[in-house]
Amino acid sequence: MARLPCQTGFTITEVLVSVGLVSVLMSLMLPAVQQARSASRSMQCRNNLHQLGIAAHNVHTQFGFLVTTNPCRRLLAPLGEMPTSALLDDFDKTYASGGIVDGTRMSTPSVLICTSDEGADARAHDLSYAVNTGATIGRDSGIRTRSGRIRFSDVTDGLSNSAFLAEKLVYLEEFGKRSVTEGRQRPLRYSWRTLREFGTGQEDELASHCLSSETRAISEQGSWTGNKLYFNGSEPIYNHLVPPNNWSFGTNGDYEGPISPTGNHAGAVNILLLDGSVQSTSADCDTQVFRAIGTINQGD
Repeated sequence: MARLPCQTGFTITEVLVSVGLVSVLMSLMLPAVQQARSASRSMQCRNNLHQLGIAAHNVHTQFGFLVTTNPCRRLLAPLGEMPTSALLDDFDKTYASGGIVDGTRMSTPSVLICTSDEGADARAHDLSYAVNTGATIGRDSGIRTRSGRIRFSDVTDGLSNSAFLAEKLVYLEEFGKRSVTEGRQRPLRYSWRTLREFGTGQEDELASHCLSSETRAISEQGSWTGNKLYFNGSEPIYNHLVPPNNWSFGTNGDYEGPISPTGNHAGAVNILLLDGSVQSTSADCDTQVFRAIGTINQGD
């Protein structure tokens, strides 16, 4: 009698078990892959800031001072981005003369864009890094001064204890066209309005007010400051009044509220110190320590 050929293959049970195992493996691997990508983006951001720090030191060595008004733009030439720097000069001259500005030829160099900021668009001249204006109300105490220039010798608190630049998620200009409810879905990308004004020496009261859930629940949109590479009143700034990744509050006249550094690196924000080093700072850092690195000559 002839023997029937042996059938080979998988049973339905075996297929289901195999699919289940593959699904489990994928679910285990996906977070690791995402974490690796996040770490890579954070490292690239830190490298961007480090390059800016090196360029700043080269400028200070050559000229004896550092320009602190829109320093990212001023550091383009030392970073080897001469064509973009020249285009920006033409942009400013045309704008100042009332001419029509053509920004289509210019885009933000990759060294000034954090890859974790999905809202940043190089073709729209967006900029991911902001300059430190200090940690006090109503007076300059950070690296950005009214004179627009600073010498390292002016930093009596020490270069390794004073912040220069930090990440700042790009503001979304269309906030004025959106409801406050929609804005609260992405609050770090908008500027809000404080309900009171505070004076010098009231930094603690200001911080408590702006960190309060009650204040945030009824705050409306404030003035939009922008994150653009060119001037026209859109220079990216931040301050050390409240810890990173908190809501930013716009200005009312000469009054300046908390403008928190913000980023997408697992709750931490990369900050460039004046000595060229880069530190990652989280939202739960000590407020007084965070304020101390925001000033340059306050003895803290």
